[in-house]
Amino acid sequence: MVAQTVQDIGIDVAKGWLDVAVFQTQEQARFDNDKDGWAKLVRWLRSHRTRHRHGAERRL
Repeated sequence: MVAQTVQDIGIDVAKGWLDVAVFQTQEQARFDNDKDGWAKLVRWLRSHRTRHRHGAERRL
């Protein structure tokens, strides 16, 4: 069995765009914050193995 790496992705939401960054690889992307941009973001996210998280689960 091949081990798969889970990617931690952060999304910064602005009025005009969505900035996305992959923690492990430092990869970054920007998508328009509209219907077409969201569709492109979903396709992009599906091409990465991601973990769904809400806010800060770790306490400092």
